[in-house]
Amino acid sequence: MGAQLGQEEISLAAQQQALAAAFQQVQELAQRLDPTLVKTVAAEAQKAAGSLAGLEKRLSKAAETKHETAYAQLTALKDKLFPDGGLQERTDNVLSILINNPGFIAQLITCFEPLKLEFAVVQEG
Repeated sequence: MGAQLGQEEISLAAQQQALAAAFQQVQELAQRLDPTLVKTVAAEAQKAAGSLAGLEKRLSKAAETKHETAYAQLTALKDKLFPDGGLQERTDNVLSILINNPGFIAQLITCFEPLKLEFAVVQEG
């Protein structure tokens, strides 16, 4: 479903690598200046990597929810245009349309090209 709707893959791998590289530089600096801080830097690097991983999960969930909503909207539209999997004009009564739009039959006549062998989408109104 996701790929068909153009859902992008959410990955923060490049950001994780950049973060790891930055913390590696900080760790090297700590090693030179005060080796007792190396473990502290490593712990902070682990926390930051965990935070970024948590953000990646939340972004993935948000993208999934967005695309589920789009899929539901498309499904609802398809069901309205093709009720019970059939053609709309096979289930809707033309009298209900004529009540709101008395010129509907004349509008249909101008839109139809019976020898074209194609569907015609007619917007009411």
